[in-house]
Amino acid sequence: MPAREAVSRLVDAGLAEQEPYKSARVRRLSVQELEEVYSARILVEGECANLGSTAIAAAELERMEQLHEELLNAASGGDARTALTRDEEMLDILYSAGGNGVLLDIVRGLWDRCRPYKMLWATQGDGLNEHIWRYKTDLIDAARAGDGERAREIIRVSYQRALDAIREMLGTQELPGITTLR
Repeated sequence: MPAREAVSRLVDAGLAEQEPYKSARVRRLSVQELEEVYSARILVEGECANLGSTAIAAAELERMEQLHEELLNAASGGDARTALTRDEEMLDILYSAGGNGVLLDIVRGLWDRCRPYKMLWATQGDGLNEHIWRYKTDLIDAARAGDGERAREIIRVSYQRALDAIREMLGTQELPGITTLR
């Protein structure tokens, strides 16, 4: 694979940053940023789950179930990138059903910001173990029941567990960045 393509993939995964016409750098991962991003995710995505669960259509729930199966297959096959993509696609369906485009834009920005942390968790932690993804079934069930408060609580508990696991992986120090990529 050519170096330019490899760097582009790192940038797409959120593991590197690149400004136009400049070299790329590997992002530093910090406990402080992790905690800030996940705190925001719990608040904003909890509300999106609440709104979406009270408005989602049956066809959208069916699509979420299909994506959940694809997520589990990817996770069991060790494909972290696909598993995380299917996760975001599932959540995007639920959150879009809520009808608040501003919140959805904020969520997508938070996803971009936390992708390196999720990739770390999925590739070096327990992120690909099937039991980790169980909460998605609970989330789909809450949406099917139109129970927005339950959906909000599922998001809160799930993201708090992810935050705790990733925080433990990071320890108390920032991970060192790698020198500039060309």
